[in-house]
Amino acid sequence: MGYLITEVGTLMQELKLYLWNMRDRFHIAEGEPVVDLLEGLLDYQRKHGKSDENQFKNNSQIFLDIVSFLLDSPRLIQKAVRK
Repeated sequence: MGYLITEVGTLMQELKLYLWNMRDRFHIAEGEPVVDLLEGLLDYQRKHGKSDENQFKNNSQIFLDIVSFLLDSPRLIQKAVRK
């Protein structure tokens, strides 16, 4: 992912592809930073995004795809137990 890309949809699409490609390699609780990143992206979009309805719909669908992926893999968002 590029830090110079300011298009939220592009960043979320890259995140989605990364998650799908790495889906078998994640460990417990590694989805938590993804949730934090999504929160930051949506906050950025709300503050700086254009009022483009199609872009909003596309970004919303990508967001839902990522959230569905995380919810389908509950171990990604469960808290790691420390002993």
